[in-house]
Amino acid sequence: MATCEIIREAHDVPACWETTLGGQRWWITRTAEFSFTVETCLEVQYGDIEVVAVKTCHSLAAEVAGTALARLGAGRTVRELHTGGNIVRIADQKRADFVKRFRSLSRRFPLWQVWSDFITMFAIALSNAVDSRYRTEREAMYKRIIEKYEKAERTVFPELVEDVVNAFDADREQDFLGSAYMELELGNHWIGQFFTPYDICRCMAEITTGDVVEQINRDGFVTLNDCACGAGATLIAAVNQIEKQLFEAKSPLRWQNHVLVTAQDLDFTTGMMCYIQLSLLGCAGYIKIGNTLTDPMHDGDDPTAYWYTPGYFSSVWQLRRIFRSMDRLFKEAG
Repeated sequence: MATCEIIREAHDVPACWETTLGGQRWWITRTAEFSFTVETCLEVQYGDIEVVAVKTCHSLAAEVAGTALARLGAGRTVRELHTGGNIVRIADQKRADFVKRFRSLSRRFPLWQVWSDFITMFAIALSNAVDSRYRTEREAMYKRIIEKYEKAERTVFPELVEDVVNAFDADREQDFLGSAYMELELGNHWIGQFFTPYDICRCMAEITTGDVVEQINRDGFVTLNDCACGAGATLIAAVNQIEKQLFEAKSPLRWQNHVLVTAQDLDFTTGMMCYIQLSLLGCAGYIKIGNTLTDPMHDGDDPTAYWYTPGYFSSVWQLRRIFRSMDRLFKEAG
């Protein structure tokens, strides 16, 4: 078994390991509680890296990091690999595979129409699993969409869903749908949309996020809001930054129970992209479709404009809503 040399520590916890394996030098860096980046200098193709290096490094890191990394599947947290000075991002390769599969559906319909249909059906499938209030109407919408496609085409949509789920399982630090949307040049078809690159959003989150841990300890939870959310990149970056803060503070709290995410967007499809990605990340929250300037979120709002993530229906957030309602009743009675 290869040995690892700890070359950097943070908060008395090993943060980076260096080892030689298979004649190559490897670096394993802890980026969050259950998140590691594996780097090396290999002059091989991406496929070889994914099959050989990822699995080997994960078993190696598990020996050093203990049970935390062992709980993850091989390749789950690898974000990028360095090959001869060139960075190969795992997320980029997964997105390229997704885009290639998606383009196969453009034989009979424009790309933007297929994209809208895919996103709408994906969002309905997530919503109907937990929110029964509008299940009938949304299920009817789903059937109207899927019936347009031939049998062979219908089998591609579940594969696209699997691609998105696997992409986030491999790397939470990304705006997968937003990046794919821009790569497909769909922004040129709808009101000139352009999504901020995720790396910029991550930088903004690191600069602007204050001491969230202190606020959570004081108030129980924090609320994130983006009134023009697009595909949700800024919210995803903020959530990941909060997760890092909790980890660095050695807090036992799970961020999913202490972060409420709310968002709004004028465009239905992009709003649903945000809804899908926040849902897959495990965020508790809701998205409103509507004009933020003329129709912002308010009491007595049209409930059909809201889409609630599965995390919003967890027991923790249900209890919070119950306590809030009781508090309102007591205040009104008093």
